[in-house]
Amino acid sequence: MRNRARRVERLWYDASMNYVAFLRAINVGKRRIAMTDLVEHFLGLGVEDVTTYIASGNVCFASELDARELEQRIAEHLKDRLGYDVPTIVRTAAEIHALCSSDVFAEDAAKPTHKLYVSFVLDPLAPTHDDKVIALGNDVDSFARLGDWCLLHGAPEETAT
Repeated sequence: MRNRARRVERLWYDASMNYVAFLRAINVGKRRIAMTDLVEHFLGLGVEDVTTYIASGNVCFASELDARELEQRIAEHLKDRLGYDVPTIVRTAAEIHALCSSDVFAEDAAKPTHKLYVSFVLDPLAPTHDDKVIALGNDVDSFARLGDWCLLHGAPEETAT
């Protein structure tokens, strides 16, 4: 996973961008928006140093506000401007850095056919859910938890779900 982590880290971890917003269902189906317009929407919220990653709906930016407040403000602003709900998850650059530096699936990462899938959850996972997360795994797929906010799924490329 080290090589993969370095590639992702170069894309996302920049000291001038202290947050990443993950916007669900942006540029899917009829929900299309130019990334330049998305940048303008974020600038309209008063955040700074806004940049997007391809047409993914992933936005890096700097702000003095906390992540939870930003999630709410971004979601409300985009719903008002775009006319539809845009579920929003905001994570700090430090959280993304920790994810990229993780060796949770070090054994699987050594296999060239394995891919790593990351799912962020809006509300923290209770420690009592750990067994349920791990129980999702089988001989092919592996699941793990990283911190309170993140589920990792390692699977061979041809069987990934």
